[in-house]
Amino acid sequence: QCKDGGWLVLAVGNNKQFGKLMETLSLQEYVSDSRFLSNPKRVENRAALNEVLKNEISSRNRDELVSELLEHGVPVGAVRTMEEVFSSGTGKDMILEEVIEDRITRRPTSLGFRL
Repeated sequence: QCKDGGWLVLAVGNNKQFGKLMETLSLQEYVSDSRFLSNPKRVENRAALNEVLKNEISSRNRDELVSELLEHGVPVGAVRTMEEVFSSGTGKDMILEEVIEDRITRRPTSLGFRL
């Protein structure tokens, strides 16, 4: 969880991505840590890695951190609240508004994405 209460999800699956993640977070010393030398090792030592990451991530705001990580090629995404989702342009495009029996109704369209 980030400083502003927001959440993010990381999809780091290889050493190159891990190196970029740690560099962006100014945690380069952990790239050579024997517990984190490969993806299987990082999975095996997930609890320890989560503690390392949590300390730095919790000091940053979500959207700024997500932007910075994406700039450095780290696969990351923001976890959005329902309010954030439906106030975004894409979310608004997914709402169908109709008048049924003299009442305004709003509901998600059956097709969330236009192909």
